[in-house]
Amino acid sequence: MPQLKAKDVRSLSLEEVSNRIAEYQKEYLRLKTLSARGTIAKESGKIKRIRKTLAMLKTIQREKVSS
Repeated sequence: MPQLKAKDVRSLSLEEVSNRIAEYQKEYLRLKTLSARGTIAKESGKIKRIRKTLAMLKTIQREKVSS
């Protein structure tokens, strides 16, 4: 999954942001499952990036909902 920038995400609609959150949560769950099994040698750095991207997406979603 590509790294998203906050400026690009802010230009999306609320529905698109929600869809992105669902995609990233699905990928995060997949990577966490692989990590628990011990089969995630190459993608171990992705977990941190996806977690940070999810936090950014959720923050922007809250900003859009409150305004």
